[in-house]
Amino acid sequence: MTTPNNKHAPVADTVMTNTTPNSILPHELWFVIFSLCKSTSHLPAAFRSDLFKPGALPYRIWTHRIVFIDRNLYPSAGRLSPTYRHGQLNSWYPSVAQIGSPVAHHLRGQSERLLEASQGKTAATTSSLVTKPLVDWLFSPSGSFGQQHQWYKDEQTWDWIAELQLVRDRLEFGALSEQDDEDDDDGNEWSDSIFPMHPAAGPFPAPASSTESCRPCPVPNWRLIPDAFLLVTFAIHTSQVDLLESTLHHMRSALPSTFATASKPFSFWTLVMLNSLDNQRACLSEIVYLGNDPAMTYPTFLCFVAILEWSFSSLQVLLRVFEDTLDLTAALALFTSNEHSLECILISLNHVTSPDTCTSVLAILDWFKKCHAKINSTRFPFVSFYIHSSYPLFAEVFMTYDLVYLTSIPKGDPTRGNLGTAVVDWVCKGHAGLLDVALDHGIVNQMGMGRVLRQAALTEDAEMAEKVLQMVDTEEIKYLVLNALDSHIHMEFESTFDPPSAYCFLLNLLVTHGGGGGGGGGSRAANDPNQLLIDHSQHWPRELLSILLFKCPETNTLLFSWDYPRHLIQHLAWAQSMHTIYHGWARLMGSLIDCCGADGYDWREPELDGGQVSTVSAIRLISLMHEYGPMEDAEEYKVSPEAAGVISALVGATRDKLPPRRFSTLVSPLFLTMLGSLVDAVTSFPRPRPLSTTEIGCPLAAHNVFVDAMLALDREFTVSHVRFEVATTVWVWPKFSVDEIKFGHGLTANRAIALVRAAVEAKQVTVVSMVLSTIAVDVRDSNEFARGLAGLARRWQHVCKQVFVSGMDQSEWPDGWAKVASHLPLPEDGEEEDGVGHLSSCEVFDLFG
Repeated sequence: MTTPNNKHAPVADTVMTNTTPNSILPHELWFVIFSLCKSTSHLPAAFRSDLFKPGALPYRIWTHRIVFIDRNLYPSAGRLSPTYRHGQLNSWYPSVAQIGSPVAHHLRGQSERLLEASQGKTAATTSSLVTKPLVDWLFSPSGSFGQQHQWYKDEQTWDWIAELQLVRDRLEFGALSEQDDEDDDDGNEWSDSIFPMHPAAGPFPAPASSTESCRPCPVPNWRLIPDAFLLVTFAIHTSQVDLLESTLHHMRSALPSTFATASKPFSFWTLVMLNSLDNQRACLSEIVYLGNDPAMTYPTFLCFVAILEWSFSSLQVLLRVFEDTLDLTAALALFTSNEHSLECILISLNHVTSPDTCTSVLAILDWFKKCHAKINSTRFPFVSFYIHSSYPLFAEVFMTYDLVYLTSIPKGDPTRGNLGTAVVDWVCKGHAGLLDVALDHGIVNQMGMGRVLRQAALTEDAEMAEKVLQMVDTEEIKYLVLNALDSHIHMEFESTFDPPSAYCFLLNLLVTHGGGGGGGGGSRAANDPNQLLIDHSQHWPRELLSILLFKCPETNTLLFSWDYPRHLIQHLAWAQSMHTIYHGWARLMGSLIDCCGADGYDWREPELDGGQVSTVSAIRLISLMHEYGPMEDAEEYKVSPEAAGVISALVGATRDKLPPRRFSTLVSPLFLTMLGSLVDAVTSFPRPRPLSTTEIGCPLAAHNVFVDAMLALDREFTVSHVRFEVATTVWVWPKFSVDEIKFGHGLTANRAIALVRAAVEAKQVTVVSMVLSTIAVDVRDSNEFARGLAGLARRWQHVCKQVFVSGMDQSEWPDGWAKVASHLPLPEDGEEEDGVGHLSSCEVFDLFG
């Protein structure tokens, strides 16, 4: 609002001075209201199009609300607010910090949306709020810029550079907004409370003295400095040529003559940029720190911004507006002589996608030649190398600009390979139009050819593969296939792999073009797929090896057969240096051993000594538990008869080749430790219910196959890793004699009761007898043990009681039943059948206690 003491303030608007309700409503609404007071078939016009022209009150109000009262800019928006990201970039690159005012954020967001719409990433949007009519009104006598210019014009000592430097200083001290701290203290934080105020507020309040710098209006509003500079940058960003030219003409009229001639460091001008890309901010920072922060005029800086956007039309506008002060040849020479500014320009090519800009890129490159702006060919030999977002642009620059220069580079120069890599990158994206040219000029290296082969395999393009294979000798084919396989390993960061058909395509090339897979010597042996994997696959992902060795044969398209025993022997050699057993490796080795068995391999062959057979047996048992784990349901998780047959054959071969109790001495400590842990886990793993008699006796149950094999390989080692004092081991007790059952940490009455309970509920009379016969006499005869069994007996159903009684009868505790009955009399039969009654203290004896 204006004050009587402010001689520069405009006459107050009636909307702001009148406070009665009827004076606040616009006249148009009153017309509608009055028309409803009397019935009539005609309504007066309640809308005028000129109300929404720049300068009209409704237009100014809504423009002000959209630009200055954006709720996304509130601190409450947190990390979602663009101010947060902008503050991060300014803190990371303080030398090229940019303005973070509401106007800057609005223009930055508008330019990004318009760019995405031009690239087809989003739906086409309406034109931007910032248009030429709006700029014309801002600079008009009634507009914000025009009023501020009139006030500046009255001042004798106005220094526009000092005003811009003030903004620069605020950024350096971390003030990311153009509002002073005092403004925040007054509560003017872009809230709705400022909305009723006049959106076209007058110029800045007059300073206290002529030497004091003017302060911004406490209410956020358009300001000639720096908002006019931001509008110029926005026009270049969005390629609005008319807006750019109009804004620059207005600025030349509003600002002193030094506007086009004053020279300042590059870092000074960067505050009016609208860049939100990390890599470009980093490059801009390098221009300051490593490029000596070159001095330049504002028109020269605008040339840099236009080239950074690759906007040829903007360059033409700059030449017209600043024809008396701008030397484009000198400006281009300044940019190309500084390798950091040139690198920043070339890196920006990665963001060029629209067709109009593609045409503009070639025009600017031609202009570089016409102005004799020499690019450091040693540092930047090729331009298309930096283009990653537009294949048409890449192809045009490659053919018209880089290919001509390519002939002058020696064939041994590594920079040729960089250009070939760029071509291969596009081939892998599905654009193979330049592949023939690249191959003919010899710029695709061996790794690149391997990547092309992989792309041909993925698309089943035999013609593309043939083009590559014609460029190499037969002896080199295996390296191309190897590079094709490696390209996925080193370039993909996801856990997914190519389909088996693609790998079959690549491996078959070794047979069809390299003569591999058929035995013999020379190139045939060199291109043997089996030898290729044996020599190079040690550090490949196990999932990839599983696809190559097991999934590819299932497609029935391989032109050769895998020699699984050769691979197994090699993997055994690699296993000697292992320090950890991974799940993927265990599953791979289990499948490899099973494939050897399926092919009829005799484990008693002399090529495998006793130590190797022992290691194979250990690995297969480890992989078995990695496949099934400690099972709860033996019926659901049965080992296949084929796998059980392989394990049985391995155990038999190991026992034939080794004397008794030698297994644990020949297996490496890593595998032996894992086997001991698995014996402990399989035999004592807690289960939600006891194993039934059927499950315990199922020979193909995973736990039975594992334990039986371990007992056959080394009984003493297996017995030493069973914790018989744990109740969940009762299912395995029948596999041992009474003399072998040892309690490692002493057996308390509680644990003894838990063992009896587990054996009874598993319906194992023999185990009940073994438990009662092996526990210490002092524990068995204790009152605590007898009371616990009596309590269990009251809870058990008739069948469990029969098992319990039978077990006691077979044990070495003949008077046990009498002792139990003496501590807690058993209920009558009717109560037994109901299974109800008072529960004894046995409730504290838990199965897993």
